[in-house]
Amino acid sequence: MIIEVRDDLGGGAGIFSRKHPLSCWLSSMLMCFADSFLANFLLGEPVIAPFKRHDDIILATILWYLVFYAPFDGIYKISKMLPIKCILSVLKEVKRAYKVSHGVSHAAKLYPNSYLVQILVGTAKGAGSGILKTVEQLVRGVWLPNHNEVLRPSFSTKACLVASVVFSLEKNSIYISAPHDIVYLVGIIFFLFSYLVQPCYIYTYIYIYMSFAGFPHHPVPYDLRERLCEQFSNHGFCDKQSRGQCFLLHDVDFSLDLEYKKIEKERRKRKKRFNCFKPDTVLVKEQLEEEEREVKKQRISVDDLKDKARISVSGCHRAGVDAFMTGYAVLFQSRMSLCRQGTLNPKVTIY
Repeated sequence: MIIEVRDDLGGGAGIFSRKHPLSCWLSSMLMCFADSFLANFLLGEPVIAPFKRHDDIILATILWYLVFYAPFDGIYKISKMLPIKCILSVLKEVKRAYKVSHGVSHAAKLYPNSYLVQILVGTAKGAGSGILKTVEQLVRGVWLPNHNEVLRPSFSTKACLVASVVFSLEKNSIYISAPHDIVYLVGIIFFLFSYLVQPCYIYTYIYIYMSFAGFPHHPVPYDLRERLCEQFSNHGFCDKQSRGQCFLLHDVDFSLDLEYKKIEKERRKRKKRFNCFKPDTVLVKEQLEEEEREVKKQRISVDDLKDKARISVSGCHRAGVDAFMTGYAVLFQSRMSLCRQGTLNPKVTIY
């Protein structure tokens, strides 16, 4: 979770962590214990309860310090190596399966007859970091209300929801009578398979069947463009469909949705190119202000020199000025003696 916070900060993570260490630490702790915060909030338990174990807080703080303040940024670079990243990702998915199972079991003890509460708590335990992402960004001074898991659920949130339903049915012995260990092992395999392969077509078909069943308009996943007939999408008809040779989707609503997504994507690209120098977040704005201050320190302005009453001269330039003034004084005295006495002093010689 701390690495995800570092990735979300981007290239300005070093500046932000040094200028706002408290905000950086608090956002990291919020992501590390997001599942417990959200589950306790739903169940009416103390939200601050995850902080009662000081050993977990100390361990998370040590990891936060190593990720953000390690010499030469070594820990973060090591975590981005492909073998290490794969190991950490696998451990994360195994831990996610445990959190979902534990959340469903804990909710079943408190509300044994409420399947919805068990599913919600299990989903909150497994995908709490994604759901509280908006709150974590707000702690860092970034407010993005349009990007949250409720409006646009990620694949991890959907997988946690499916796993919560399965664990809830297994807990209440409805339709699933297999032993808990077998179901738990299947849940771990499901999360690992979801992370490594991400079979998005499963949810694509769910959306399709829901739309066929008479549900209102549902958002179409982006991967659905590979399942739509290109000729039907471009021209409105398909010759192969009438002959039974085209097995792709031929739906006007899906075609319009994908066309709208393409237009929206191009619009975002143009806006990004137009606003490439405009700071979008507080972090980028602070970085630009810091760079501007550094440039002002190094730049010598002519206006600043005009305001000064005297320009101090030192070094070789000062020696040259002293020599010139000495020669000028000697020449002036020689001319004055010539005007007064009419003779020159032969001892005074100017080279």
